Amino acid sequence: MTLLDDTYDAYGTFEELKQFTNAVERWDAVDLPEYLTFVFRALANLHEELEVPLAAQGRSYCVDRLRQRFKYLASAYELEIRWVEDGYAPTMEEYFANRIVTSMGTLLLASFVGMGEFAKVDAFDWLQANPRIAVASAILGRLFNDLASSEGEREREHIAGALECYMKEFSLSKQDAIDEIYRRIDDGWKDINEEILRPTTVSMHLLMRILNLTRSVNVLYKDGEAFTHQEILKDDLELLFSNAIPV
Repeated sequence: MTLLDDTYDAYGTFEELKQFTNAVERWDAVDLPEYLTFVFRALANLHEELEVPLAAQGRSYCVDRLRQRFKYLASAYELEIRWVEDGYAPTMEEYFANRIVTSMGTLLLASFVGMGEFAKVDAFDWLQANPRIAVASAILGRLFNDLASSEGEREREHIAGALECYMKEFSLSKQDAIDEIYRRIDDGWKDINEEILRPTTVSMHLLMRILNLTRSVNVLYKDGEAFTHQEILKDDLELLFSNAIPV
């Protein structure tokens, strides 16, 4: 995901990226520029490496679902680049509909691949139907990232984040938009908690996977853009691995 994100965000030209999206859709790297052929082969190799062990588990469907999700992801990234190319600020509805795909959606599905008997084909069907807990996780992941990285991303040409979209669509001040984002974050945690507490058709292991990945992203962005600036996590890592809790 990071390789694709950086390719669309920082390296490819718009015309080359349209070629790349078409290549991912076809699952064929013919006629791509050399650097994009490298990116495609990395993506294809990942799927090829997964095929044998997953087939041995009787879970070949995981590779098909993952491949389809990456096709959705490439198309969603292209739409974001098109918005930048056209100077278009999406509405909040448009923004979240697309960012759900480019945020946690692909990560959650990929994490199910390693869940063995807990993630059979019905679990993938459930996830692809965008259940409330997965949508909340994706929105939270997006908002955590936007709050942490909005300043840095404005230094280069980049899709408007949630902060800018709220300010433009609803004529809000920056602080009012930030307050609205924090309200959406509170609502997202409530949605996740409610979905974990109510009866469900899927394993609790899968719900906890979604919760824990969301928690991880929260930690990653709570003090800044630690995905890029890992030194931000220094104190957390020392607490986790170096400073034992006395018992």
